[in-house]
Amino acid sequence: MKKESNVMKKLFHVFILITIANCNVQAQSGWKIIQITTGSDNEVYEESLFIQDGKLKQSSQTVDVIIDFTTRKLTFINHGNHSYWRGSKIEFENEIEEFSKKMMIEAFGDEGYREYQKNMDAMKVEAHGKPMDIEIKEENESEMIGGFNGKKHSVYVNGELMEELWLCSEINLTDEIDFQIMQEFFKELSSNDEAAYSDSEEYISMLKNGGFPIKEIMWSFGEVINKTELKEAMKQKIPASAFQAPSDYSKGSLMDVMMQQEY
Repeated sequence: MKKESNVMKKLFHVFILITIANCNVQAQSGWKIIQITTGSDNEVYEESLFIQDGKLKQSSQTVDVIIDFTTRKLTFINHGNHSYWRGSKIEFENEIEEFSKKMMIEAFGDEGYREYQKNMDAMKVEAHGKPMDIEIKEENESEMIGGFNGKKHSVYVNGELMEELWLCSEINLTDEIDFQIMQEFFKELSSNDEAAYSDSEEYISMLKNGGFPIKEIMWSFGEVINKTELKEAMKQKIPASAFQAPSDYSKGSLMDVMMQQEY
């Protein structure tokens, strides 16, 4: 389940970053943003973000993920096996839960699954009980990336460095997305305690005042998880077809699409 968990965790983080930025663009004027991400294993990949008319799309060479906040639907597109899945949050959560249970029972049996559930519930209670001390430092450092200038901010949670962000106020994104709806959407969808600091008033205030992150470094236990940098950002009209699955792709189960399995 690591792959699909990481997909949603990253999506939540990406969209909380891009939709909270200052919003002054005229209606129907979309944004295309291209980013380069380097993982902890030094794997480098390029992703494009498309934002227009209440829709968000994260696109890579192999997988696209689309969220339509108007219809409240999610779409996962797999270019490797020409498949897609589209459904509501409830349908998404039900398929994830069903697949998780199936995999755990196959691996550890019914008793092992019940023990796993018991341990996970205990961990959630413990995590929610821990205080979260969030400190954000505005550093005296700036950097020019992808033609835009960004000012560095460091985010600490309980004394541990979690993120370094270079925020750019020049990139003002669309006002066609209702931020409150977006925030509620992801709060209901995500239960990952590691990402909870991004819901804090301190974190949201930093992004509101600082703008879009043109560079971001994620840390965990003193090691870099990944680094993302802006390649280019441009305002442009995005065709409606960009937010739809290709007509010649076949609909599959969520897990087949997300896990990139041939079927």
